[in-house]
Amino acid sequence: MNIFIREMRDHRKGFIIWSVVILVFMVMAFVEFEAYYDNPEMAEILDNMPRGMLEAFGMYGANLTTINGYMSIVALYLYIMLGIFAVLLGNNIIGKEERDKTGEFLMSMPIKRYRILISKVAAAVANCFFLTLVAGAGIAISVNRYNPDWENVKYILQLLLATFLIQMIFLSLGLLIAASAKAFKKSSAISVTLVIVTYIISVIQSLSDSVEFLKYFTPFKYYQASEILKNDGFQGIYLVLTLLIVFLALFGVFFVYPRRDMKL
Repeated sequence: MNIFIREMRDHRKGFIIWSVVILVFMVMAFVEFEAYYDNPEMAEILDNMPRGMLEAFGMYGANLTTINGYMSIVALYLYIMLGIFAVLLGNNIIGKEERDKTGEFLMSMPIKRYRILISKVAAAVANCFFLTLVAGAGIAISVNRYNPDWENVKYILQLLLATFLIQMIFLSLGLLIAASAKAFKKSSAISVTLVIVTYIISVIQSLSDSVEFLKYFTPFKYYQASEILKNDGFQGIYLVLTLLIVFLALFGVFFVYPRRDMKL
């Protein structure tokens, strides 16, 4: 049996559920956008709100009356949701053999563990990529009524790429946690906690310049939507950090998993 196809099939239900959630979120987000679009009064209201509250929700400095400004807010929620999807997927695609007691069947196949792992990682990356496409389709459908120009389209594409890169970070970390942990339930809890903690770190860093170094410890700061809009692209240091984290995490996975004693 082709392991890649098997993994894609096994995660089909979860992928469909997440796709529906993302599409519903996009519809609801742009229903709310109706109140902001070309409405200067809403911009004035936001300007009078506490900076801390705006920072926590990624709204500080964003002009919510424009497509790009509003998308910079939507992007944060996409980062969080798809980050959770990716880290849980990485955790589940490694740990489900022990959870479902199917490891004996898999290990009995005439395939080396590292080849099994390559297929699992490829299937996980494919799921993340396709869910990013679903998010892109939802954005395209929602934004189309506002007649977006090329600048809007380019910014949305940049945010989608940023979303995928954040997914790769959390996916690789989820894989590493699952490969290293002794218990599947504990690794799942650790994986979700990782996303939440890194988001909290990003909020704390935004509130105080004295802890600016914390930005290197949270992927949410690597691809901050407002910075992408201001710089018209990504900063090289964060791309390097992304590649480094993914490489080191995957190296750890391919080192630990083949040597792991599976509970069959």
